[in-house]
Amino acid sequence: MQRTRSSGAGLSHDDLAQVIRRAEMARVQFLRENSGIALRAISWSALTFGLALLVVAGVEPSQRQVLENTALMEQLATKLAPIERITPATLSQITDLLRRPDYDCRQIRCDARLEKRNAAARVQLEMIVARYSVPSTLAATR
Repeated sequence: MQRTRSSGAGLSHDDLAQVIRRAEMARVQFLRENSGIALRAISWSALTFGLALLVVAGVEPSQRQVLENTALMEQLATKLAPIERITPATLSQITDLLRRPDYDCRQIRCDARLEKRNAAARVQLEMIVARYSVPSTLAATR
């Protein structure tokens, strides 16, 4: 690439048109050579932003989801309360459910009313698990 003087006073109209054409050709050549880098940078930026958005959105369940989970625990506790015998597999599944953070307002953000309902449902399920767990069942049969 040729360097031209900073003052264009000595350039004719044809010389100026030729300089402009060379600059346009140099710009096109630069864009062709470096377009892959720019596209990759944009792609990586978009991917990083998308992943960050998914992480932030996926970290904490919505209030609606927590409300549904709490209602499910309440219904489960109501249905299991009158049952005389619960299988160990069912007790294991209830215990697994109680360990999940998306079913526990102590581990995620909930409003005060939902937090009370969630705690009450958890206590009911924990009492059912304790009542029908293997050691207490064995003690009751002796």
